[in-house]
Amino acid sequence: MSLLKSEYELDLFVRKLNSFFSLEKDEVLCLYLFVRNKYLSPEEKAEISIPRSFVCAKQVIASLDTKSFVRALRKMDIDGAYLDKSGNSIPEQCLIPYISFNPSSPIKAFVQTQKEFLDDLLEIQSSNNTKQVYRKMQRLDNVYFSHLQHAFSRNNKSISC
Repeated sequence: MSLLKSEYELDLFVRKLNSFFSLEKDEVLCLYLFVRNKYLSPEEKAEISIPRSFVCAKQVIASLDTKSFVRALRKMDIDGAYLDKSGNSIPEQCLIPYISFNPSSPIKAFVQTQKEFLDDLLEIQSSNNTKQVYRKMQRLDNVYFSHLQHAFSRNNKSISC
């Protein structure tokens, strides 16, 4: 499997991105690996149970250079790592990398995650049913990424290209 089809094309993309904006000290971009069922044939759809679309991997890009993008894509590029609910391997053509062009603040996201985590700890102390809270705590990386996705670092909340 290879999510990176052309390092040359990726380099052109990163150069173009740099012409629109640069990342400040407390800014990162989020790279997501989506699973999309629209790329399956009707026969494959009958065999593989994939919801319409979901995120199966996430990486943070802290520097707008080709090397950072290549490294992030390679971390996501693991044969057989992504499975459907029945345990079938998800075909490569369904794995689509997406990048959020809205720079996020890891510090804002950390503060929000920490606040939510402390609220969860207080809930554990005052509740008899703690399974749901413990389950959430086990997925702390998802909680952080969710906050990172919404922790815009710029007032305009988006980059127009």
